[in-house]
Amino acid sequence: MYYYKVYNVTIKVPFAIPELVGTGDDQADIIIKEDGVSNNLENISGSGDFFGGTLQYQINSNDVLLKIDKIGKYWIKDKKTIIIDRIAGVSDADIALYLLGTCFAYIIMLNGGFAIHGSAIKIGESCVIFTGDSGVGKSTTAARLIEKRYSLLADDVCVITFDTEGAIVHPAYPQLKLWDNSVEKLGYDKADLKTVSDSWQKFRLSVKDIYHTIPVKIMHVFELIPSDSEEIQCRTLQGLDKLKLLLANTYRNFFIPSLNLEKSHFQFCTQLAQQIEVKQIERPRNLFLIDELIELVESEIKMCV
Repeated sequence: MYYYKVYNVTIKVPFAIPELVGTGDDQADIIIKEDGVSNNLENISGSGDFFGGTLQYQINSNDVLLKIDKIGKYWIKDKKTIIIDRIAGVSDADIALYLLGTCFAYIIMLNGGFAIHGSAIKIGESCVIFTGDSGVGKSTTAARLIEKRYSLLADDVCVITFDTEGAIVHPAYPQLKLWDNSVEKLGYDKADLKTVSDSWQKFRLSVKDIYHTIPVKIMHVFELIPSDSEEIQCRTLQGLDKLKLLLANTYRNFFIPSLNLEKSHFQFCTQLAQQIEVKQIERPRNLFLIDELIELVESEIKMCV
């Protein structure tokens, strides 16, 4: 068995997940097993198809069953156990891809939390999250900031909780996932990198030497938006616009109605909006102005310190 710290919990897994940070503890908040899983749950309250029909889900009060085409089934049981029934021949890497993303989105929500879809970087004493649609450049921006020796907190799933200091982001694991065109533009050699899984043409960028392992207070969320302009533009959001952005960029927010979490999700985003700066950055879709983008972000943060 393997024990890892990921997001704000310790997990026990029957197979190695090299990108995660190991822990010496033999106690776990979340237990992950491999076994046979039934095709159905009783008292189903919701189901649906997503990602071109590749994912189906069924939900009752405490259990979630995910069926992922060509991968297998994940049964999230009693909020703290995940049972995996993989299709023969599916690799550990492919299993881990959905485990650490979609499965943990459910685990986090079932246990009363939420996450922002984005990349979280520690700049100074606080955290910045880059959010936006898939492929907009969140991880690319994070990778360039890491090159400048800022520390990674999380990529893709940014788990946020509240303490006496305010909203904090919890460390995930020391890896960025980059599309092949980003790898090329950033100057990395694909031959030196491994793909995230057998089924995705995204590449792993390990950042174990510059990974921050302690939760950090969040101060800014930047939504990246591609535009037809040839210049980068930034605007600060206020009021309802600020709230709408956070609601829209919550990780796997389409699960929320089936879990009956609309009220708590709204309260979470409202509380977060009251504590942070939220900005939109429009970046040219046909120009790779990453250094100009980084300069703008650093300038915006300094103005708020």
